[in-house]
Amino acid sequence: MSTGTAVRSYEKLGPPKKTVESMFGYQLYYSSINPQPKQNRLFYKIYGVMHVGERIRFMHCMRLIRKRIDSPMEILDGGSGNGNYAFYLAKLFPRAKITGIDISGEKMDSASSIAHVLNLGNLSFTKKSLTNVKEEARYELVVCIDVLEHIEDDSLAMRNMSNSLKPGGSLILHVPKDRKQALRHFKRFKEFSIEDHVREEYRIDELLKKVRRAGLAVKSLSHTHGWFGSLAWEIDQLLIAHVRKLRYVAFPFLYLLMLADVHLGNRAGNGFLLHCVKDGIERQ
Repeated sequence: MSTGTAVRSYEKLGPPKKTVESMFGYQLYYSSINPQPKQNRLFYKIYGVMHVGERIRFMHCMRLIRKRIDSPMEILDGGSGNGNYAFYLAKLFPRAKITGIDISGEKMDSASSIAHVLNLGNLSFTKKSLTNVKEEARYELVVCIDVLEHIEDDSLAMRNMSNSLKPGGSLILHVPKDRKQALRHFKRFKEFSIEDHVREEYRIDELLKKVRRAGLAVKSLSHTHGWFGSLAWEIDQLLIAHVRKLRYVAFPFLYLLMLADVHLGNRAGNGFLLHCVKDGIERQ
């Protein structure tokens, strides 16, 4: 795919403003895979990604990375999708080499072209599944955000990520909580599910067992999408279903709820965020 067909003109659109969360998802402003309405492109230019669930996960994950991770030289973004985390990490760690992988060749081609247009020489993308990662002791940091619930053999994916880490390397992992235990505010979301999830998400005991069997030690575990975050997400979903245009007006309020979710702490929530370190000890 050529750069000209993969992205809109950088010269014509100009750089997005650096604002909320250092423009998480700013690169999608240039993507032409899914052309956005004019108001969406304006939103990307000002705020970045407008998906509330993604923003909450991002804010929690990057807060953890900034607190716990010190200058990695090689980073893997496993299940990169549109490349939101990879593009942000390329800015956060400009001396690091970041590799994004995903099973969607179209998304990887587009992300590669955008990285070229934005002159991010430390960032590359390739089509690959986490079940096919064969590298040994290559990365200091692996990031895997809401991916394992889409993979049938998640234990293999977990082992591959562990094997790809150098001794002492870190895995930042986020997965959704078992939907049967989910925190909900509005009745219509009590039975909410996502079609392409291959299992009913994760229970904490099941998740920790898989992590430890992969030779990883859990350094921290926290809850995301707690009371404030889940409320922000549900309000956003209601706006999408009934009055989509109000999302642009409501976003600043929703963003305050997202900040509360991140900074006030959650005793419970709809997602698990783990910082794991490779120690090479396989546990039962």
